[in-house]
Amino acid sequence: MLIFYIERIDLFFLSIWIISVATSIATWLFLSSQGLKYLFERANHAAFLPYTAGIIFIIALLPDNETDLEKFNKLMEPAHFSFIVVIPLCLFLLSFFLPNKRHGDYNV
Repeated sequence: MLIFYIERIDLFFLSIWIISVATSIATWLFLSSQGLKYLFERANHAAFLPYTAGIIFIIALLPDNETDLEKFNKLMEPAHFSFIVVIPLCLFLLSFFLPNKRHGDYNV
């Protein structure tokens, strides 16, 4: 019978947690810089990465304790609902009324 003995199991879970957090941060940085690229009609998203990372870093430094985080979560609950339900629903309904702007031959 093969039994693995891990002396510091917390280090194992901590390394997995760090990987998941780092990939989440990288994904959100990329997506926010891509959104800014399309918003300002630029060719490259890399110019927006330092600004986006700086803004996120400053926002992360704002809360001083756990009650500040709870207040922020209470403030963001309606925003989460609007980003998940209201905005996509409005865009979906708006897509029926706006003309289709496809030009060229697309293989869809």
